[in-house]
Amino acid sequence: MSTLSLTITQVCSLAELLLGAANADGDFDGHEAETIGDILRAIFPDQQLPPEVTGHLAQFDVDELVLAESTKSLVHLPTQDREAILNLIVKVVEADEIHDLAEDEYIQHAAEALRVDESHYDQFTVDLIEITPPPIPQSCSDIRHRATTTGAEFYCLICRPLCRCSVSNQI
Repeated sequence: MSTLSLTITQVCSLAELLLGAANADGDFDGHEAETIGDILRAIFPDQQLPPEVTGHLAQFDVDELVLAESTKSLVHLPTQDREAILNLIVKVVEADEIHDLAEDEYIQHAAEALRVDESHYDQFTVDLIEITPPPIPQSCSDIRHRATTTGAEFYCLICRPLCRCSVSNQI
């Protein structure tokens, strides 16, 4: 049973956010659809989904989703409820057991639109860091002799095959 107490308008907004999460990676998976259905049915445990909600779901177009608009009716909810909504979004993203960068970005944008503090959702997202590879050496002093069946071969242990040193060029 859901602890969220939402109006029909807020449930429609929640449904938009959940459908956006399911479509974030470009693949609306059956597991995601099932999870969305479970979430919405938990809000109305003893009855069918209201026609306003089912009609809203039927008219959903991911290309027209604007998070700022979809969260308008939700941003004034208590912090705990907005965090619970973000957790539901994450639940949909994780339903297909594939978490890609587009979904990660969707979680971040949804959290910002819901005004959820980053400390609540940072465990659900990935921080990309830029790594600069080390420069390719111009010469190498660590050269080893290796015996092969065809004879002796010299090669650079540090950076072969990218080395531009005189030893590698002789190989």
